[in-house]
Amino acid sequence: MKVITLNDELFEKRSLELGDLVVKSNWKPDLIIGIKTGGAYVSRYIKKMNFFSDCNYNEIVLQRKGTEVKNKFNIKGIFKFLPYSLLNIMRIVEARHLENNFNKDKIMHEKHYYRIICFPEDLKKQIKGSTKLLIVDDAVDSGKTMLNLKENIIKLNPNLEIRTAALTVTFEDPLITPEYNLNNRLLIRFPWSKDYKGNDKYEKKVYSS
Repeated sequence: MKVITLNDELFEKRSLELGDLVVKSNWKPDLIIGIKTGGAYVSRYIKKMNFFSDCNYNEIVLQRKGTEVKNKFNIKGIFKFLPYSLLNIMRIVEARHLENNFNKDKIMHEKHYYRIICFPEDLKKQIKGSTKLLIVDDAVDSGKTMLNLKENIIKLNPNLEIRTAALTVTFEDPLITPEYNLNNRLLIRFPWSKDYKGNDKYEKKVYSS
């Protein structure tokens, strides 16, 4: 497991590469859903590709518990003074800790990942009227978020063909593995990440939701 850092230019390039995997598979969705925050940034680039120009598009907020905790503290202020070499070690340690405490069989058996999602009416209408759906996220760790969204969508439209996409899959054996992904066992520091040392003003302008 290693860590890479993507600036805005590299992030756009990787997002388009992910979209190109879908294009090359000769499978075209009629609806694309980006999972906010990171997945929405990826899906916005994908939607701009000519192949997806006539696809319906939407985004949904599914905030993880870890994100909720980090947002309570000024972690970015602390990270600013630490070198990437140390931040990389911290990321790897955290990822391994989370994976070591991940019990896939128990979670699937007891459905700990599952919670009801209240879809906005416009998105609900799009889901019911679609036949092929692409769900996009920036990274898949345990896969709880993506699997939970997928199962809620199936309840709305059982006949919908759903495929998933992410730039990276960090866990070795997640609850769901995207049909389209660029990397495995790779941790990515994105331009909006708390420990990214880029241009704060530019980030705020580009990665605001």
